[in-house]
Amino acid sequence: MEVTSTAEELMFTTVRIETKDTIGKEWVATGFLFNYKKQENQYYTFLVTNKHVVKNKIEGTITFMKGKDKKPLLGRAIKVNIPDFANMWHVHPNLDIDVAVGSFTPILESMQKNMLIPYYRTVPSDLIPSEETWKEIDAIEEIIFIGYPSGIWDSKYFLPLTRMGITATHPTIDYEGKPQFLIDASVFPGSSGSPVFLYDPRTRPGKVGIIPPRLFFLGILASFIHYNEENEVKTKTATKRKSVAYFTQIVDLGIVYKAKTILETIEDLLSKK
Repeated sequence: MEVTSTAEELMFTTVRIETKDTIGKEWVATGFLFNYKKQENQYYTFLVTNKHVVKNKIEGTITFMKGKDKKPLLGRAIKVNIPDFANMWHVHPNLDIDVAVGSFTPILESMQKNMLIPYYRTVPSDLIPSEETWKEIDAIEEIIFIGYPSGIWDSKYFLPLTRMGITATHPTIDYEGKPQFLIDASVFPGSSGSPVFLYDPRTRPGKVGIIPPRLFFLGILASFIHYNEENEVKTKTATKRKSVAYFTQIVDLGIVYKAKTILETIEDLLSKK
């Protein structure tokens, strides 16, 4: 496969995460590769997912696409098994912020040591809107997120699914006073850890005149809102447990932690290294 467009590159930013907890239950979630620019010509690559995805997980398997000659080999995967999975992650210092990061370097070195070459793309920190750019983002924007909803993927070619929606709350305003916003989209268990992008390939009118095609990294999907049996509004993490049916009524609202929380987690990790 020739990867030639931005949309195609975004497909290869995610990885499938399968875990087992302390009582033997198995779970599926999403992670993605993030390229952090510390300073000019100094970059660190991290795996990013949610705190709840890795908490109390004793085993984990991360699936990458295999590559050759700078191309993806569709249908050929590299599965990296990681014992003591929870300990490879560093979580956001604020317990209420559902973000975790782990260094990609030892995983990449392990694959290369075994002559395994993964094909992947990273989400660069430069895709996070600057303060000036945030002022141009409107209350209602089209978004996409990429991952493994309900654990579903193209199991023949090992490709994730892309879903679309719109911002349900203004992405520049902290929903409920936290660094998060809501999206109006079909969010299901398995989508935890999905990267969320403002993706608008068209030229159209905006807040400050005509705006060109845009691609921004807005944050990480963590949970969804649903009704329980008493019709109370509840929040549920978007991690799928294998072989379990869900009967709560999902209202197609997802909670996204803003991209700055990923930067905060990485910077906290680097300050302690």
